[in-house]
Amino acid sequence: MPNSPRRDRAIRRIKVGLIAFVVFLALGIAGIWLLYDHLIQALDIRNYASFAELPVYQWARVELSAQTSCSDGSRYHIYARRGESDKLIIHFAGGGAAWDGETASQPLELTNLNGYYIASIPEIVRALLSGIFQSDKPENPFHDWNVIYIPYCTADFDIGNVIRDYTSPTGKAINFHHSGRQNVTEALDWVYKTFDAPPKLLVSGDSAGGFASIFWITPIAKHYTASAIYQLADGVYLDSPLWNTIVNDTWQADAVNQWGFTVTDDLAASAYLAHLGQPLPNVTYMHINTLYDETLLRFEAKLNNVQNDAQFHAQWSQRMVASTKRLSESGLNYFYFVTDYGLDSTKGTTPHTSISSPLFFQIEEENTPLTEWVRRAVIEDQPFSVGAHFWPN
Repeated sequence: MPNSPRRDRAIRRIKVGLIAFVVFLALGIAGIWLLYDHLIQALDIRNYASFAELPVYQWARVELSAQTSCSDGSRYHIYARRGESDKLIIHFAGGGAAWDGETASQPLELTNLNGYYIASIPEIVRALLSGIFQSDKPENPFHDWNVIYIPYCTADFDIGNVIRDYTSPTGKAINFHHSGRQNVTEALDWVYKTFDAPPKLLVSGDSAGGFASIFWITPIAKHYTASAIYQLADGVYLDSPLWNTIVNDTWQADAVNQWGFTVTDDLAASAYLAHLGQPLPNVTYMHINTLYDETLLRFEAKLNNVQNDAQFHAQWSQRMVASTKRLSESGLNYFYFVTDYGLDSTKGTTPHTSISSPLFFQIEEENTPLTEWVRRAVIEDQPFSVGAHFWPN
């Protein structure tokens, strides 16, 4: 029996639909490949004679030795991007922490967004960078600077020096590489060989990388004695009596001999204040915190085994502000930017970090945009503090 006109039209629609689906699928695959090729995939710096030969504003991957590793044992590397100025950013990435079997058993993954740390280097992160990394925004004070991006995947604030076996709450053995010290040591060795003496150097870090910027500023500043150096920690304040055990025993960081400070409950402040006894005259210290930082609240509540509720939020905020006040009055060349920008009235929390996100261009406090605060300090050498109205009376 011959096909009816209605049946013929139905068959044609199915064929057209299948062709459209195939074309859509092919375009999707092509789009993903272009995203990977242009945004995620980095150049291999070994294909170039030197850093100066790199195309401007394109990331290049820098391989380090087999002695470096992420927490899961995978190989570690850093990224470099050439700008059009002679100035330099050394940026320490964030990515959580682990200090016992429970936290070590929960890496941050797509299937576990509440994990505690990043276990290996996610290539896609660089495609998501904004803020101080945006070369296409003239309002970014660093749009034309050279950048060294130091990934973070060791859960030890980049100072650990041990391979440790943890046991998860279910009894699973976890072989964990706290290799932050080795990773950063090799990264900085490469930086020192590549850059002689930048006139201005920003040593920045967000979250765990903010802590790292405080620890590593001493060897960096002692190497680049002729450079004007600005240390910028974003989203950094955690207070816990566990810090001495975590830093010195669990991570084997040897704070006194390796980093020159005695660990106190306020880890960041103890590292900052140690610089009073070991002055670095070419360094300006800068610090950004939000008033009810949602991530820091979560981590401190976990560290101290307390309820992460409204009462804790208020207490944490008061302690953080008091710590900032103490640092600003210590005699250190220290300046802060504290803000309640982005306060979520339902959760009672504020965003975590800003310098590598669009928030860098959005945050304002005391009629001062965050970008202006940074620009005045680093570009014009006129640092000042913002947020004193949050201090207790």
